[in-house]
Amino acid sequence: MAEDYLQAKGYRYDVIDVLSNAQAMDEMVRLSGQRRAPTLTVGELMLPDFGPDELAVFLKKHSITP
Repeated sequence: MAEDYLQAKGYRYDVIDVLSNAQAMDEMVRLSGQRRAPTLTVGELMLPDFGPDELAVFLKKHSITP
């Protein structure tokens, strides 16, 4: 759902599949302190384990535009 939301709004992003990449999973856990996806990072900002509503609030709060 997060990817659908970002695509529909015109955001560019990179997807890292933490389920098939143990090193990426370890890095996500190190950064976010949790093992749930999705986790979004934008520079120093992070939004772990979120749904579309939380994503919209996060993007607006931090003035992150496509």
